[in-house]
Amino acid sequence: MLFAALLGRMEQRGPAEIPRKREFTYRHAQLPADRAGIALRFPPAHPFNPLAALRLCIAAGNTPAAIDGIFDHLWRDGLRGDDAQSLAPVAARLNITDPSQLATSEVKSALQSNFDEAVARQVFGVPTLAVGGELFWGEDATDLFEAWLAEPALF
Repeated sequence: MLFAALLGRMEQRGPAEIPRKREFTYRHAQLPADRAGIALRFPPAHPFNPLAALRLCIAAGNTPAAIDGIFDHLWRDGLRGDDAQSLAPVAARLNITDPSQLATSEVKSALQSNFDEAVARQVFGVPTLAVGGELFWGEDATDLFEAWLAEPALF
């Protein structure tokens, strides 16, 4: 889902567009990654236009391998992902060798459908886990989601 389009629809700015909030958000992500021994390196520019990365994920079938490959490229290795050329190495590993595959009507339609579904579910941020009528926003909502799974009546 294109987060910038969702923000535009809600007439809000993203956290990385607000200098002090960007700094806090980076720290909020970096500390748990460091503590877990997970390499985290921010891309050279942030926010960046993720359209090519989102389309690559869809073109590659939204598989765990596609998600991991794109995520590693952007957030582990800290590389650009704002156009097909910068994503070419990860695309090749996902057997996407023709950049035009990212611009097919099927890929564009799937991305629009994902956005429309997010809007219909009233998603307000990313990442969000939407299950039934509930929304769990942010990686730090994992405990809340697990509590809901164990005892939905809490809600």
